[in-house]
Formats: sequence, C-alpha cells, structure tokens
Amino acid sequence: MSNITLRIRDLDYTDWLSSRVDMDVRTLAWSFSASVTTPVEQPQQLAIEKGDLVEVRYQERIVLTGYIDTVGASHDDQNVRYELSGRSLTGQLTDSSAVYEGGQFDNQRLSDIARTLCRPFGIDVVQLAPGHDAPFTTVRIEQGETVFELLERLARQRGVLLTSNSQGALVVTRAGTALVTPELRLGENIKAASGTDSLQQRASQYIVKGSTNGGLSWDADQASGNAIVVYDRSVPLYRPRIVVCESELSAENARARGQWQRCRDLGEDVIENTTVTGWDNSEGYWQPNRLVYVDNPLLGINGERLIVAVTLTEGDDGELCELTTQPPEALVITEEQASEEALAWQTNSTQ
Repeated sequence: MSNITLRIRDLDYTDWLSSRVDMDVRTLAWSFSASVTTPVEQPQQLAIEKGDLVEVRYQERIVLTGYIDTVGASHDDQNVRYELSGRSLTGQLTDSSAVYEGGQFDNQRLSDIARTLCRPFGIDVVQLAPGHDAPFTTVRIEQGETVFELLERLARQRGVLLTSNSQGALVVTRAGTALVTPELRLGENIKAASGTDSLQQRASQYIVKGSTNGGLSWDADQASGNAIVVYDRSVPLYRPRIVVCESELSAENARARGQWQRCRDLGEDVIENTTVTGWDNSEGYWQPNRLVYVDNPLLGINGERLIVAVTLTEGDDGELCELTTQPPEALVITEEQASEEALAWQTNSTQ
C-alpha cells in the first residue's frame, strides 16, 4: 500500500502505483508526479482537473502544496494508466509576468517586493534571511520579465536563495545549518552513490563591476581599479571572470553579488548523489537545505555535506530517497573569504 496521499477537493487519493516528489533549495518551485493503473474492464475515473489545489502527504505529513499542472491518460487492450503531475504554488511565479502599476519599486526590500507581487497569487512570503534584506534604491520591472526572474535578479544582489516549503510559500533563505540524522555511511545505509568534481563553470576570481551614484560604469579594463574581487582558492588555475553588479556598486552589494556567483558556480560543478532506502529521518522525512554527515571513502567524502536537493520515489523498488549533496561552502561564504574580499575592495578602491 502506498504511503503517499494526494488530497484534492477534500478527497484523499491513495494506492498509487508510483509517485515522486522533487525538492530543491536552488529552485523556486518543487514538483511531484503520481500514477495508477486500472483494468480496462473497470476503469477508475479520477475527478481531478488541471489547476486543482493539491496537498501531497506522506504518512499524514504535508510534503508539498501546489496545483495540478497536467492530467494524462493512456491505455492498451488490458490496462488504463492515469498520470498526474504538478508543482508548488510558487510554480505560478515562474510562469507569470511581473505586473505592478508604474512598473517600478522605490526604496523597498526584496521581501517587500516579493510580498507585493505574490499577493495576487495568494502565495505567502517567508523571510529567513533578514540580515540580507537591505532596501533597493530603485527596481524597474523589465518588459516581459516573470515574477521569478525579477525576484531572482534581486536575490543575486543580496546573496540569498529563493525556494519553497511544504506549504507552497516563497522562502527567502541562506544555506541551512541544522544537522539531521541518520548519518550516511558506506556499508550501512548507502544503497548507491555517485559524484562529480569539475572546473568548467568555476573561476579563480570574480571581479565584480558596476556603476555608482553618478551613473559611472567601468568596463573590463577598468574593473581592477573599481571593483571587489571574490576569490575561490580551491580553483588551481588562473581563471578570472567579470561579473556585473546589477545594483549600485558598493562594497556590500558587490561582495554579495560575487559571493552568490562563486557559490552558484561551485554548486554546478561539485555534485554528489546518494540513494538510501526509505524516506524517514530525524525530522520525519528528508528535506533540502539541511546538513548531514557523509562517510563514503569510495567518493573521498568524510564530513558534513549540505543537502541541496531531495528526490523521494515510491514504486516497484519500494521507498527510495536520492539526496544531492554539496560541500557547505557551495552555498555559504566563509569568514576567511569575506576578510580577503574586504581587503581586495579597500586595496582596489584606493588605487
């Protein structure tokens, strides 16, 4: 019997043949899918339509709140297969254009702008990084820009992440610090694992340039004298990269923008996937943006890792969970790096 329930229009749909839930701290909308098969002679009609509000539950715990995006059906001469898929409430923000009278926000914080744009969709905003929410002088909506594109552009400048939660809210956050169990250990609970470590997306230094109050801007040749440099000391080759600070250039804005890019590039190139049996952990079920201890000498991992994505599946092989992990520094800046960047700003700005 399936442990997944889809609650739609106050009705509980259970006994799914297969189901899947994808949660990722790096994406705004989480997703799910489920399928069931019935005999052709006794087809089970599902009173479900695209756009229906849905709660995805695991043993009565809400895992995802969103809408049905797609309802599909197929059959052969013996069986009928029904398939459903959908996303968090925040999926509407990735599909819909940002609409606001005047098309401009003045002296507002990211969280304030997000609440204004999310209100028509009935989506709550949860601010978990209040220390990184300084007001923007002016924010203009670009023609055709979606709500997500606008908010993600602002999130880059504040060095924060935009994601969702089990209630379907928009969550503004930073890398998580909560440690969950069980630990992932080779020979004990790791069913399968893989990992990649690449340099293709990464740079040894990110030279952040932009404009000042006077509207002045610098090109690449001038950037070294009017920029902050964010270093990635783990890159052994000389690989400089110019990054444009979309907001007014200051030490704080430039540092946050460079840190965001460094972390995002590291996260693209250092990826570890671990599969375990079952969905349960010390919090009830595995969720992203938590720390977990991993001991896998075959992949050279022995220490805490940040869970950035979780895929929960249920089917012929039972309940499986695939955890995508990265070094914690893939989403957080260290004190040592912050000190280096502050010194680089002071040195370059006085040249």
